[in-house]
Amino acid sequence: MTKWLVQMKPQTLDHIIAMVALFRPGPMEFIPDYISRMHGESPVEYRHPAMQPIFQDTYGIPIYQEQIMRAAVELAGYTPSEADDCARPSRRRKRKISRSTVKNSFRVP
Repeated sequence: MTKWLVQMKPQTLDHIIAMVALFRPGPMEFIPDYISRMHGESPVEYRHPAMQPIFQDTYGIPIYQEQIMRAAVELAGYTPSEADDCARPSRRRKRKISRSTVKNSFRVP
């Protein structure tokens, strides 16, 4: 982690908290992108404009479970309880969620 923190050059406590959240198997692959976006070396990209207010504090990278839950509520119409179920696989070692579970959860207006 020290190597990444030296490259990051954190300016705020939020930067350190994000590094701690990213320093886990899986999310660790986003550390180089986070650092380059933080320093303005890479553009911050959002898959949809509605995701900007949710992910702008983390430079377009979903780091926290709360961000995933908020995206599920605001973009997919999930209830908060359903959004928690959606984020639950990210809390387990086995991070597999069936395609049918996600597909059946979306509401079409």
